[in-house]
Amino acid sequence: MKQRPIGPLVTALRGLGSNIDCLGTDGCLPLAIAPEGLKGGTIQLAASVSSQYVSSILLCAPYAAKPAMLELTGGQVISQPYIDMTIAMMKTFGVDIVRRIDSATGKLLDTYDIPKAVYANPSAYSIESDASSATYPLAIAAITGTSCTINNIGTSSLQGDAQFAKEVLEKMGCTVKTEYQTTVQGPPIGSLKAIEEVDMETMTDAFLTATAVAAVSSGKTRFLGIANQRVKECNRIRAMIDQLGALYGFTDDERN
Repeated sequence: MKQRPIGPLVTALRGLGSNIDCLGTDGCLPLAIAPEGLKGGTIQLAASVSSQYVSSILLCAPYAAKPAMLELTGGQVISQPYIDMTIAMMKTFGVDIVRRIDSATGKLLDTYDIPKAVYANPSAYSIESDASSATYPLAIAAITGTSCTINNIGTSSLQGDAQFAKEVLEKMGCTVKTEYQTTVQGPPIGSLKAIEEVDMETMTDAFLTATAVAAVSSGKTRFLGIANQRVKECNRIRAMIDQLGALYGFTDDERN
């Protein structure tokens, strides 16, 4: 974790008024954070590395001394569905985030207005199943030709990884039923087929599971939109190359 870059988040929190010192490598853990509160105002955050940074700023900004405006910079925003999920959840707890719209074109902008507010618990709140973790048993069903049902996750979910069953497993030959729950029936063992190309940008955390399924399918599958997987707790792309390569007995040259 000391190697995972969190510089954009540190910069954004400093912009909110936090006094943060990097105790090791600049822009990485460990950090020393002084308890001085948040001042609010305009915040700029590079969102091309991780949507987690965006969610963390959105969640804490309502407790700033004044309203905040979050502007996402750095080009393509990573994993927009996770940001949308955070905003939807915050609204349920009484904090309404407004995403700005270009008045001339009607296009959604990467700028968010965050009010000064206090969270209020709803009388009831239904927590969805973890869509990322759900990909594992669903993938096992796909590989072994069996059936698996995950409750409380489906196409109606706010989570991007909930698309995994339809966008990956179904296209590989599985039978998928999904709305408020997801059922996957795998095809006969050995009959999974590769997908020529699949964009994982909106479900990047499902990339590892998709890679494992692709490894036992016929043909080659090409994954797009996974560049941010290099800067997680490890380089996930390299890890999958190394571990699947070792499983299949590839040499280092063949893996590269």
